[in-house]
Amino acid sequence: FRMIAGVGIGATVPPLFTLATELAPPSQRGFFVTFCAGFWMVGSIFVALVAILMLERWDLSWRLFAIACALPATLGGILVCATVPESP
Repeated sequence: FRMIAGVGIGATVPPLFTLATELAPPSQRGFFVTFCAGFWMVGSIFVALVAILMLERWDLSWRLFAIACALPATLGGILVCATVPESP
C-alpha cells in the first residue's frame, strides 16, 4: 500500500506546483507556490488530529478513519476537475 501512496503523491504533487506556478501572476508566484506547499503540513496535522479523535477517543474502526481521510481528497479532486482551467 505504501507503493500505491508513493505513486499517487508522485503523480499529483509535481503538477500541482507546476500549475500554481503557471497560473499565478509573476509578482506573486513565490507566495502562491509557498501557500500550496504550506497546506501539505496542514493536511498532515489534520490527519493526525482525525486519527486521535477517531481511533483513540471514539474507538472507531480504522476503515472509517480511512474513509474520513479520503473524503477531503475526493472533494478536492472533484473541485479541481470542475474549476481549475487547463494549463496555458
